[in-house]
Amino acid sequence: RMHELVSVLKAALDPVPERRQPAENLLQSWEIQPSYPTSLHAVIANASVEIDVRWIASVCLKNCIIRWWHKRITSGAEVSIREAEKAQLRTGLIIRLDEGHTPIAKQLALCIAKIARNDWPEQWPDLFPTLLEAVQSGGELRQKRALLYIHYAVKEISSKKIGPARKSFQEFAPQMFSFLYSLWKSASVVALENEWASEVELLTLKVLRRLLSFGIVRPDLSPEVADFLQGLLQLLHVRRDMRLSLEAAAGRSVAKAAQLVKEAQHAQPLGMSVFLAPFLHWALATVER
Repeated sequence: RMHELVSVLKAALDPVPERRQPAENLLQSWEIQPSYPTSLHAVIANASVEIDVRWIASVCLKNCIIRWWHKRITSGAEVSIREAEKAQLRTGLIIRLDEGHTPIAKQLALCIAKIARNDWPEQWPDLFPTLLEAVQSGGELRQKRALLYIHYAVKEISSKKIGPARKSFQEFAPQMFSFLYSLWKSASVVALENEWASEVELLTLKVLRRLLSFGIVRPDLSPEVADFLQGLLQLLHVRRDMRLSLEAAAGRSVAKAAQLVKEAQHAQPLGMSVFLAPFLHWALATVER
């Protein structure tokens, strides 16, 4: 089955529509077949398969998860990915932290996020503890991938405005905020001299933005949030005059820092109001320069 699947995935990359379309249709018809999603995951994990094939397999897996993680009616019957395969995917995806190809890693991050939206925390309580442990103790690539997966999962979960998942997110957010704030603070000190640190700084800012906007219930009552925002303001002041390229991670962090304050203020106008004045002064001074 693996050889056949790889052959069809290769055909789905064919630039000739007459050869590509039948392969795409066949892949879509296989989505409701047992073992299809786990077979795709096996292709992705196989380093001997060409990168383009592994990438299209990751896209197909994401689409399969979106369509069939929940039961749907097709041909008069309820169909979904089997529970045993769901468990296998949940376990397999969050240990795939050595993926060296960024486009594939982003597709895996989207897979994790879509599953997390449905299954966290009840069916997937170890999602964030596993990823945070990898950030804390892994090598550079594993840390980067774990942060990427956390970013996409938090982004997806934080979009749920009601229900038990929202409450669980708000309960867990302070713990994650504390961990990532500490990581951001360490990375930001050397971000201008160290490319790896600048990437960590940028990724942690992306997650902290979601946590502050949708997870921390009363940011104005949190000394840690106050310390973080003070550090963020200092970063904005220091880097304002450097004319950093937005192509570089350290430059994008400046834009993300400003975006963080803007979106947090929009999401929590009462809780953020006590912090707003210094950032408005910074913005005004920046415009006037």
